[in-house]
Amino acid sequence: MQGWIKLHRKIRANPIFNDHKLLRLWLICLTEASHKERDQIVERKTVHLMPGQFITGRFAIFDMYNNGLKPVDRIKEPKTVYRWLEKLEMTGYLTIKKTTKYSVVTINNWSLYQNSDHQDSYKRPSFEPTIDHKQESKEVKNEKEKRYMDLSIHGDDFLNIYLYYFNQKFQRQHMKVSKENHELIQNQLDSFRKIVDIEEFEEIVQYHFEYLPANNDGNVLPFLIAFPRYLEQLQSDGYYD
Repeated sequence: MQGWIKLHRKIRANPIFNDHKLLRLWLICLTEASHKERDQIVERKTVHLMPGQFITGRFAIFDMYNNGLKPVDRIKEPKTVYRWLEKLEMTGYLTIKKTTKYSVVTINNWSLYQNSDHQDSYKRPSFEPTIDHKQESKEVKNEKEKRYMDLSIHGDDFLNIYLYYFNQKFQRQHMKVSKENHELIQNQLDSFRKIVDIEEFEEIVQYHFEYLPANNDGNVLPFLIAFPRYLEQLQSDGYYD
């Protein structure tokens, strides 16, 4: 395994820092994620991975978690580790796309915290940037800004409800999202219109923010991806019929 990841100091103020089992699993996910776009063969099928994604399964993540641990510290059941992985999804760290044979895990906000431009060969600069370097950096910054969209400009009624409660909770606008994630958000919302009406959706959003964990940044995408399972949980609890 080659390369490195960035780890922000603010993780020490995050509840996951004091849960050594979840922290270990989170670091495994960060170091397992691909730092570049690539294809991976899984049971004679080609799976296209984007930066921040990796393929795993119940037994694979179980083996990675136990690797190097003393027998007394090893987890006994594969389902336990996978349940922790699902907990990371529910708290907004990552998303899981399941198939019958494997799962594709996506680290949320990977591009925000991990920059793979110099992943393979990093050299500390020993000089001040020249005008050409500054211009190049400005162009790169402008190009990155073009790839991200303000949700408040492109929102629909369902999305506007979520953004309203996000603003009430955090007293700021929702973070920008990539064009790819914006398209995914729209697709998710279109599918939910077939399941719930706008009043029911608002009730669930209210419930979501009322019980939002302190370490969850409120990003709408993990909420939408986990929405079917979230809805099923609320129905089983008798909150929503």
